[in-house]
Amino acid sequence: DGAVELILAEAGGPVDFLFDCQCYHCLRSCKDGPELAAQAYERLIQPGGYLLMLCGSDEESTDRGPVRLSREEVKRAFDGTTLQCLSIEGFHFDWTAQYRKQKHPKPPRGWVSVWRRSKPNPK
Repeated sequence: DGAVELILAEAGGPVDFLFDCQCYHCLRSCKDGPELAAQAYERLIQPGGYLLMLCGSDEESTDRGPVRLSREEVKRAFDGTTLQCLSIEGFHFDWTAQYRKQKHPKPPRGWVSVWRRSKPNPK
């Protein structure tokens, strides 16, 4: 909660766009992590704003790179929030020095997903 408040203070409030490159799958390993991460992202993004999230994919056949999540785990990531998944596609992460040391023909696979926080219904 303190980190979210710090980010909101520094940003001057919720943002239009949030980019997550391999943070969600780390946060979800903490106690109550998936729910807390989803709630934090929801608070950080203003209504109508977007989240671009990169995370590991279970389509990666080897145990390397980011934590591997299924497409369904990613789609369910923000159940119970106002964040709606607009798309989710497979991709390969960029090469890093660590990935090159692994001697695989391509970097690890991942999911790139786009989310939108819904706007409140006018009363």
